Amino acid sequence: MIEYNAAKFRLFTKAKLPSALQACHDSRAAVKYAYPACFGTVFHPPAILFNGSLDTLNFASDSTALLVAFCLSLKPGDSSKIQSIAVHAEVDPEESDEEIDGHGEGVWHLNEAAKMMPNLKEAMVAHEMYAYLHYHGVFDGEGPIELYDKLPELVQDWLCRGGPCCPGGFTEAEVCDMPDESYLLRGFNKSKVRNVWSWRTKKLRVHSAPWMRRRSDRS
Repeated sequence: MIEYNAAKFRLFTKAKLPSALQACHDSRAAVKYAYPACFGTVFHPPAILFNGSLDTLNFASDSTALLVAFCLSLKPGDSSKIQSIAVHAEVDPEESDEEIDGHGEGVWHLNEAAKMMPNLKEAMVAHEMYAYLHYHGVFDGEGPIELYDKLPELVQDWLCRGGPCCPGGFTEAEVCDMPDESYLLRGFNKSKVRNVWSWRTKKLRVHSAPWMRRRSDRS
């Protein structure tokens, strides 16, 4: 996930580095060429190690300032490396008519910047399920963000069977119906835009909702 320090006008990421870059000096030396530092600003040199053929640029929901800073700082040498990009949008399946556009001006800039990405292969609207799922006692895992064309089976099965807050469960259609918000990326080639689910699956933790827990569990 790309992040932005507005006070210092610096782009950075907390994403875990590939194991080859952490193992030892020899392994780092062998693969370092494939992960050049990219996405600097006028005040800071590039600091994000990025492999365009393997990595997806992820932008969190409600990240207008980040998207504006990213697009205004984007250089042709970096933009040509981008092959996959994902703009995250929070979604609540119970609100089917909800307007999902927390990026505002930032998305406009990103659509303009699409012209600078000649090697782009896919542009995705990644639907974050956490707000809705947290209400039903399902929490994100603690690992890296993963993108899915279908809702992860673990989550799908849990919701369909029923959890602490939804003992009756949901129908498969209610759980798996993915919103179509591809209009957010109207500046990209339509054939390259698709909708996906966004989820963190590593070390997945399932909790009951706070009001369902015993008093001793909350103390």
